[in-house]
Amino acid sequence: MTERVPLHDWEATLRVDHDGFLDDAYRLLTIFLASPAIASLDSSSPQRHPNRQINEWALLGIQREVPNLLLRLAATIRAKDDDGSWLPRMNSNVGELIEDVEGNAPAVSLTIREACNKILHNDRTHFDLEIHEKTGAEYAKPTVYLYGQRRDKKWRATLDVVAFCCEAQNVIY
Repeated sequence: MTERVPLHDWEATLRVDHDGFLDDAYRLLTIFLASPAIASLDSSSPQRHPNRQINEWALLGIQREVPNLLLRLAATIRAKDDDGSWLPRMNSNVGELIEDVEGNAPAVSLTIREACNKILHNDRTHFDLEIHEKTGAEYAKPTVYLYGQRRDKKWRATLDVVAFCCEAQNVIY
């Protein structure tokens, strides 16, 4: 087998399907932003959806889809950051990080790069759920809690999904 060496450096870098990448960020946003509207449905609504059934379906969808979308976005952002074609904003803050939960470490700002690291290396993902005041149904707020361990310290990251998706726009081809 013969190794093919590209003629130009750009041929050896990760080329992102920019539209697909932004579609993933859009899907992630719409999942969370639609969640309260789904929780507001009740049997007296014009849609006539049984609240409990559709809401359980929506929450299961969030649990399945959100981690996959976060992984795809984080992997691409990290790859583009590593190859120098990422344009991070100064002071980008997309949440907070507690680097040693058991040692009572203080929370620090979660940068976009560190958020990607935590998404890629977490072992548990939790969602911020709230109860809809009129229907009593649960819905997901745009906050994700990521848990993991680095060396012998357990960490917790709180990801602001809206801020994370806003940063995604800085990924270039």
